[in-house]
Amino acid sequence: MLQFSGFALGRGATAQTILLVSRTGALAYSSLLCVGSNPRAHIVLMAPRELYHLRRSKYCAAFVCTPPGFFESTPEHAGGVLREAAEHYGACRIVAADLDAVRLLSWSREHIGIPCFPIPPPDVFETVNNKWRFYSFCVEAGLPVPRSSLVERFDDNSIDRLFAEFPDRFVVKPLELDSSKGVVCIACREDLRRLIFDNPAYPAGPWIAQEFIDGDDVGVDLLAIDGSIVLQATQRRIMDARVVEFFPCPQLVSAAGRFAAAIRFHGAANIDARINARTGVAMLLECNPRPWGSIADALFCGMNFLDYDFMAPAPPRLLESGLSITRLQPFQPELLWALARRGSLRPAWRCAAALMTDPVALLQMAKRSIRALRKDIGRCLRVATGSLAEDAR
Repeated sequence: MLQFSGFALGRGATAQTILLVSRTGALAYSSLLCVGSNPRAHIVLMAPRELYHLRRSKYCAAFVCTPPGFFESTPEHAGGVLREAAEHYGACRIVAADLDAVRLLSWSREHIGIPCFPIPPPDVFETVNNKWRFYSFCVEAGLPVPRSSLVERFDDNSIDRLFAEFPDRFVVKPLELDSSKGVVCIACREDLRRLIFDNPAYPAGPWIAQEFIDGDDVGVDLLAIDGSIVLQATQRRIMDARVVEFFPCPQLVSAAGRFAAAIRFHGAANIDARINARTGVAMLLECNPRPWGSIADALFCGMNFLDYDFMAPAPPRLLESGLSITRLQPFQPELLWALARRGSLRPAWRCAAALMTDPVALLQMAKRSIRALRKDIGRCLRVATGSLAEDAR
């Protein structure tokens, strides 16, 4: 039995009620910002009980608590639950906010009976979300990827093979975890022992081992309709990863377009890449077929990847300029000053307009500011204590 909170409009009462499905808080709030940027949107957030604090957001009109085991349920059961929630609030469209929600909607879409924001079909989702399958597909499509090897288990033979294949350094990743979970860089056998074998929390296999590429991390964000990209942005992190910069990268734009066309991708995705410092080639590392952490930064720079009204193919738009302060960071005047010197305060104002009037964002920023202040005070005390100790000696 679903638990509803907030308004109840009834079936077909409005064409602007959106059911936003999420399992994780960070991506749920970023998606709230993007979907809620449409002033006509009334967002019903469907998420686990621990995310109920997002009900206080000005972008959240109502909250539906997902039943236990919802994200692991069968497509038929999940579709019935989603349909019940959508009909209760008169939702006209369903949007997935994170990986688990995209997977759930992909498999249960035919049982829902309500239009969904573009998401990949199950076979495409499973290919793209699995790092080894993604690598294999890119090799077949002739896309630039680092040399990689599938690791079923770690034994003497597989370890010898890895160090023979990657004599310098290599990166080990679980096949289907996101947000850098389980990503470790291995330079010697001691690293394997310390980071994987002696770490009881390290995710179980199989894994992918990739050649380490020395260079700059970049990414390409896209929204594609049946293999044709309609929105695209190329980005990188600067200023100690505190600022997202959108910049021109024609080779990354081209590679993403070839990928989307080859697999007929349908939906929003972020592709992680690295520009080889020696060759200058952008190598595709992995794909996240879901909304991503910096999706709100693109919004503040003028591109909304979750505009639910944007459903039909259109001339592609490309975002390749702009700076945005990432996430809900504490107030940092030096960042605003850096943006001002670059003439990029407009995204900061858009961010302020979106966040400074929202109780959830204000609370999160206050908490982070307090934590940052405590760290600064602790650092000053340690320095002062050390100075006093030296004077005493």
